[in-house]
Amino acid sequence: MIRKLQRQFIWSSALAVSLLMTAMVLPFNIVNHYRTMRDIRETISYIIKNSGLPEEDSEVGLLPAEDEADGSADLGEETEGSSRKKKHHTSSTEEAMPDNQLEGVLFQLWHFFVGVHLNFNAESRYQIRYFLIEFDEKGEIEKTSVSHIAAVSEAEAVRMAQIFYESGESQGLIRGEQAEYYFKIVDREEGGRTLGVLDVTAEIHALDTVRGISSLVAVMAVVLFLILITLLSGRAIQPYVENMEAQKQFITNAGHELKTPLAIISANTEVIEMMDGKSEWTDGIMTQVRRSTDLINQLILLSRMTEAVNVELIELDFSRMVREGVESFRPVIDQMGKKLEESIQEGIHVRGDARMLTELVNILVDNAGKYCDDCGTVRVGLKKRSLGGAVLTVENDYKDGEGEDYSRFFRRFYRADQSHNSGKSGYGIGLSMASTIVEKLKGTIRVSWKNGVITFTLSLAGAGSSGKGKKEKQETGGKGERVIQEESRR
Repeated sequence: MIRKLQRQFIWSSALAVSLLMTAMVLPFNIVNHYRTMRDIRETISYIIKNSGLPEEDSEVGLLPAEDEADGSADLGEETEGSSRKKKHHTSSTEEAMPDNQLEGVLFQLWHFFVGVHLNFNAESRYQIRYFLIEFDEKGEIEKTSVSHIAAVSEAEAVRMAQIFYESGESQGLIRGEQAEYYFKIVDREEGGRTLGVLDVTAEIHALDTVRGISSLVAVMAVVLFLILITLLSGRAIQPYVENMEAQKQFITNAGHELKTPLAIISANTEVIEMMDGKSEWTDGIMTQVRRSTDLINQLILLSRMTEAVNVELIELDFSRMVREGVESFRPVIDQMGKKLEESIQEGIHVRGDARMLTELVNILVDNAGKYCDDCGTVRVGLKKRSLGGAVLTVENDYKDGEGEDYSRFFRRFYRADQSHNSGKSGYGIGLSMASTIVEKLKGTIRVSWKNGVITFTLSLAGAGSSGKGKKEKQETGGKGERVIQEESRR
């Protein structure tokens, strides 16, 4: 139980950190990709509209072409007026910064995503590699400009331009083995089209590098956290473990303390019956004493079963055990006016503990008999599992089962009738005990309801290659099988 709790704590913490790192790394990479691709698109659009970058040294803080007053101006002919215009733009942007801090942050975010980011200078023409191809209205190449790229010859540029032109796409990223290019095709006002191709190898490489490094850092952070939380998990869950152990100890001690007054009440009642004879009052006292004693024994047994113990798992004839359990409950169910049907395959063996499996079958059949509808039918089926092992199904008619929260059926003290006045003799402990037994036997149990029938399905592992009579020790929970067996008899 403690190990299971520790594993759940470790994996839940690791999952939380993984989600946190994903929430940090993923948006960062998305924003970085968006900004890079936006700058690439702005750059190629600027180059196409202005037929290239500045060709002479000058102090340039160029704006995108759509911000120019004269879209047909040559980039190499920067006038004093345009220079003043750019300087005025910069100063007006600085002056537009709001004084309020929150508004300032929002202003910066706005310019971060949609603001002007192109900032060419005199070195840009040596750093940005591109070529331009102009097509006439018939799609024939009429002009090429490949002086700003060294890795692509004019023939290669023409071949690439034809491929891009015939692709039907207006723009896109082409990733090759050694280089990456971004192309864009724009219609000219005077007719024809212009194709611009920009070498974006460095930008794409930077994107991939940042993506890889950030992902690696996130993975390393999760791994390191997993190691640390594994080392510290024992200390982290220690208060819960101590509280759980205290509760178990309290149940055990209280149970033993309560047995003494119940024994005295039972003995005194028997003396009264010997002196004055039986009466409805003494019968009521004895009934409640037996009921209270049964509840105490179940509580102690459940508490013992959740503690650490070595249980010997051996190969058992499960078919025989299920049949014996069914036959022992047949008279009880018949007295209730209900039917009991069985469909048990012979020769099915599983690995388990005889006492635990017997208790498990008894709990499921007893529960089905108690909560079956009046004049209803209890059905017990056992068959081999396709991958080895056994599947036990115990079902009963339960017409009022629609809408029940079946996920809570295996909780301790849970009963569908919250008022506990349904006349049923259970305490809501049996199914919790069954769940604990199944967990220790490394099996699974589930409950479902359909068409007025509630079904409990139990799956257990087969004997496998362990051989008949071969024992296998397993860490489960309790102070010893002997204690569990003794408590079961009480």
